[in-house]
Amino acid sequence: MSTGNNISLEPIALIGISCEFAGDIHSPNDLWNVLKESRDVGSRIPIDRFDLESYTAHMINMDNNGQFREKLLRRGYFMSNHQWDMFESSFFGLSDAEAASIDPCHRLLMLKFIHLLDDVGYSVEKMSGTKTSVHIGQFSTDYAITSARMRPEHRSRFHGPNTLLYNASTRLSYHFNLHGPNVSLDVACSSSFEALHMSVQCLRTNEADMAVCGGVNGIFAPENFLQSSLIGAQSSDGRSRSFSADANGYAKGDGLGLLLLKRLSDAERDGDRIYCIIRDVLSGHDGNEDKTNFVVPSPVGQRRLLENIYSRNNFDTRKILFVEAHGTGTPVGDPIEANCLGQFFNRSTLDPPLLLGSIKSNSGHTEGTAGVASLIKVALSMYHRGITANMHFTSLNPKIEAQKYNLHILQNFLPFPTLPNNEKIAIGVNSFGMGGTTTHAIIEEYQSNKITSIENGHANGYHIKSKQYFTFIFSTKSRQSLNDQLIEFNHWLETKSIDDLDDDQTFLQRISQQLLLRRTISYQYLAIFISLNRQQLREQINAFLTEQPSPGYSNVTRPTKLLSEKICFVFSGQGPQWWAMGRQLYESEPLFNKWIHLIDEEMTKVNNGEWKLLEELIEKKNEEESRINDTNIAQPALFAIQVALTALLVSWNIYPSTIVSHSASDQAAAFVAGRLSLEETVRMLAVSMSEEEAQNKLLKGIEHLACIAVVVNSLRLVTTSDIRRFPIQDQKQIFNPICAQAKYYSSVIGDKINDNIPVDGQYRWSNVRQAVRFYDAITSIIKDEVANVFLEISPHPVLATPIRECYELTNQQQSSPLILSTLKRKENEQITLLTSLAQLTTSSHVWKQYFHTHQILPMKNHEEYFDNFPLYKFHLSSCWYESKDSSIQRLANRIPTHPLLGIHHKIQDAILFPAVAYLELATAACQQLLLSSKEDDQQ
Repeated sequence: MSTGNNISLEPIALIGISCEFAGDIHSPNDLWNVLKESRDVGSRIPIDRFDLESYTAHMINMDNNGQFREKLLRRGYFMSNHQWDMFESSFFGLSDAEAASIDPCHRLLMLKFIHLLDDVGYSVEKMSGTKTSVHIGQFSTDYAITSARMRPEHRSRFHGPNTLLYNASTRLSYHFNLHGPNVSLDVACSSSFEALHMSVQCLRTNEADMAVCGGVNGIFAPENFLQSSLIGAQSSDGRSRSFSADANGYAKGDGLGLLLLKRLSDAERDGDRIYCIIRDVLSGHDGNEDKTNFVVPSPVGQRRLLENIYSRNNFDTRKILFVEAHGTGTPVGDPIEANCLGQFFNRSTLDPPLLLGSIKSNSGHTEGTAGVASLIKVALSMYHRGITANMHFTSLNPKIEAQKYNLHILQNFLPFPTLPNNEKIAIGVNSFGMGGTTTHAIIEEYQSNKITSIENGHANGYHIKSKQYFTFIFSTKSRQSLNDQLIEFNHWLETKSIDDLDDDQTFLQRISQQLLLRRTISYQYLAIFISLNRQQLREQINAFLTEQPSPGYSNVTRPTKLLSEKICFVFSGQGPQWWAMGRQLYESEPLFNKWIHLIDEEMTKVNNGEWKLLEELIEKKNEEESRINDTNIAQPALFAIQVALTALLVSWNIYPSTIVSHSASDQAAAFVAGRLSLEETVRMLAVSMSEEEAQNKLLKGIEHLACIAVVVNSLRLVTTSDIRRFPIQDQKQIFNPICAQAKYYSSVIGDKINDNIPVDGQYRWSNVRQAVRFYDAITSIIKDEVANVFLEISPHPVLATPIRECYELTNQQQSSPLILSTLKRKENEQITLLTSLAQLTTSSHVWKQYFHTHQILPMKNHEEYFDNFPLYKFHLSSCWYESKDSSIQRLANRIPTHPLLGIHHKIQDAILFPAVAYLELATAACQQLLLSSKEDDQQ
């Protein structure tokens, strides 16, 4: 559908939510629990925020009739000072001084953006550089007032620009490298919903591929709160009673809400979790029709908006089950809104009633956040398929014509009804600004025909039964955050009860996917756990936290840059082989199994049937029977392990940018580098046949390209060839075309192989007889700066020390490389390989491929467990900055008032001010100043 201006009304998917509200609400799950349990999260004004009575004491003294004091508000919906004060400057690359000068609302937006990504399941890298718009509504200017209160000498050079509202959106785009449109806006209480409207427009016009929108409201300046009190629109007892007869105004509240939006088609393509669908959102202004003054809402303007949005969508208004109303709880505004909705939807007594409610009855009026707060409530209702009750409702406001229009105020939790023909539940959302801005959205539930699973895997045609280990990576920007993250995760894990063993394995796999595919794993501090079951995972985490040794976990500190761009595959020479090497991977990894079989088949063709590779690698029951250290068996076995390991890594999107070999591993390196086919490589390996048999069986037809390099005895020889000129006619015989593009360094010549270097029989003879120039090869790699990670493709690491020594001896100003092993002698192979993989890559693309090669079972019964999966734990510290003179004004409530004798102190009918009162005044003043000074020192 298109509008008159040819803008397509493509549905928009809401795929992510992040929020902070009063009542220790830190996540969508926290908010849903509060809404479903009908909890009022309001409180008296925190004593360490401000006290209006103390702040306005001079005005109260002049209030002879007490009317002024009655207007003062003492209750609202306040987040804790911890939520406003605390911040992690280093996470965002900020100095403490600059961070302290940033509006606390903007600091909180920055923190909650990370939680927004956690909720969506996107990494920081995935968002960076994207065409993502940011629209943030902010109504409160409390921090600018606090800053203005301070004398100029107490303000840092950052205070000027950092107190302005434009930072609300620009901080997000800057710190997270988002390239779409960026707008901070203020249209009073509809600011965040106008931000939603602009975000939807950006998506529909393709100005953005993703859109972040939301709002924030912070109350910490008594000046603003006092002005709100004097307007007379606020509830004297600090409760919003939406549509109730005893409603006496709205209650102000702190709050923050962030949403991530995508076009529905894009969200479905990318497999995103979808809370709900924004069918459309439209904004307008009341104008001045039918308005008694500037701040009074207009029923004409509200009605016009509803007619426009439903008509342009050709939407049947009878499908609207519920309207999440603006519902501030004012005696004037509530009847105007309710009656306007009644007139427009026009439900007869034969129709289902139009249900009304407002989140403001739970969490107060969060002003600049109010619209998005309403949408978050609706989105959670869609996700959990039920609408929560409207609080503080006693009886209907008599000015609301509920019976005439069949309106009902929802007073109990309502599960979604089952609609005929699988129709979708639809809900309308109103959001109004005091200046006359009106906004309405049509929200539909999302119905997916597919079973939701992060990644469906397969087993490449092989069904392998084996113990499966799972990988868990926790990544943070500080060690303390890492510990806190693990503590919270362990607590979360302990609360999840799953009795069935198969379900438990599926649950662990789902946790692994959540961490590897839906979290940022590129931060500097990592905890890596390779676990077989839940009990082992808990034990490993406890060992990590207590710094006790335990198999299967690693504590890693690494650079934050992506390491997998320059990987050198190092093929070790003969010597690292051991009995039973590769058996665990043979049992657990189908692709590894497949390559062992392929190589065994090729070996059997050329070794006269004297021995079978599969028998020596896999089938020998004890080490005494093994001939793995015999040269004629060790070299082919080493080749098989190296190729199977490489095939496994490549299947997970781990590719070498550089390849280097050491002595006897030259054939494996040449095969991986695309210089030889599998058949040709096997024919070149050490074989047990006479010189005559080799000439007839191996070299016939390719005498000009290959020769016998060494005759060990009458039945032992080594063949060699010119790998630079060996023709591979069929490209399908190349191991992997991407690997074939890697730079190939040789330990025979100590440099990179190119077309000017003949790799012929003489080259092979040199490889057998001359000193290995591995140091020179590594030095060339260092000089060419083609690798920052060395991954040793070997059954046991033997080259890590020589590589490290090469770096130390080059005396170049380069950081030490990351050197990893694929297997270790007689250690668990899955643990070793997965631990190296976890250190090697920060890319979810790699882990997605990893899961794609494994059997993945979707969660069926416990997917709801992940609704409260732990969010990122910041290492927070106090970041509030305020001068002493400012805090004295704001915190005037610190010293309890001491009543001085006045009219009751008479001497011979004359009222006298007592002499001792002067001492009381001096003492109180000293206490006030000393206490303020002490608090400044603590801050």
